[in-house]
Amino acid sequence: MFDTHRGVEAVKQDCVAIEVDGEPVTLGETIALASLLGSLEGIARQVDDRLRCLMVATEHEQLPSTAEVQRAFVDWRSSLRLSSADELHAWLDYHGISSRAAAGFARRQLLLDRMRRQLPELRERVQPPPALRHKVLVDEVVLSGLLPPLISDAARCCCTDPDLSPEAIDGGRRQLEQEQGGAEGLALTLEPFEIDPARVIDWVARYYAEVERSSTDEELRAEHSRALWSLTEVTFVQAIFGDEHLAREVVAQLRGGEFGAAEPGRLLAASDALGFVAEPRELFVEEIQHEPRAMPLVSAMPGELCGPVQIAGRWQLWEVENRQEPRLEEPGVRGELRRRVARRVLGPRALRRVRFLYTQSGGEWNRPLRHLAT
Repeated sequence: MFDTHRGVEAVKQDCVAIEVDGEPVTLGETIALASLLGSLEGIARQVDDRLRCLMVATEHEQLPSTAEVQRAFVDWRSSLRLSSADELHAWLDYHGISSRAAAGFARRQLLLDRMRRQLPELRERVQPPPALRHKVLVDEVVLSGLLPPLISDAARCCCTDPDLSPEAIDGGRRQLEQEQGGAEGLALTLEPFEIDPARVIDWVARYYAEVERSSTDEELRAEHSRALWSLTEVTFVQAIFGDEHLAREVVAQLRGGEFGAAEPGRLLAASDALGFVAEPRELFVEEIQHEPRAMPLVSAMPGELCGPVQIAGRWQLWEVENRQEPRLEEPGVRGELRRRVARRVLGPRALRRVRFLYTQSGGEWNRPLRHLAT
């Protein structure tokens, strides 16, 4: 019933992303590892939102025109820095993606931008079929340009100590199954991927065992001191607009005092009154650093507005609610510190043992090595 542009299913999951000690690790295995490690949660939510918008627009015959999709396609290729036609075609050919399929992704993104105000209602009313979500998950990861850091994560995950004890590996496997809700949940998570599940599960079990072994109390305390600033959590409300004029109009009303004094809660109140979408978010300072235009969030006081700024063709506005330094006794902070200690151990090992074969063209392509030492 829903045209998702069937060409988008042609992403080549079996192309080799990296070699570890000469052993190939495919693109599908890389993304499956990221999924088991929890790195795909954000993109999975976006996939669902795009599909909701597509389903509703198709049902009501409100799909964008060809000219509108072409403009969205240009925005998409610009976001991946595929500036020349040769770069674009080389990138599409490498992944087995047609231009029509990429345009289908751009169309879904365009619909998402147009229908953001309806998302709270759509999330309650419209649930994409799991089969449809699985069909496009890998494709959306690729088309969103998110692969380089995921490939770095996979490189570390595949470079564990070959002499880990069977007991430690079994403990890692039990932890993984518990996180995934048992063997059935684990199988469901891996369903979208063209892989040997046992091979990927073994990598993650070994990675968890390495994390456990590396995370002594002394190491965690030292890592906590190093990460005190980067792991400071910023809580804020985010609103995204497709139109600059509307974003600046909202800012003018907020700063004019129409929705109360300069304290947290104004942006949510304005979204209820004016009919745009504003959502609470939490990010570590180090995550915010990846987008320099969002850096005002780091120093802003609670209740302060930041923006609007244009990111990936859309205008974003934020209101800071709080900043919280990491406390070693908090389970979430302790878990993140354990992963950091393991990455610090595994990063140099990956630099010695991994050969990167996945390539992208454009300014930010083929740079997974910069993620390994952090």
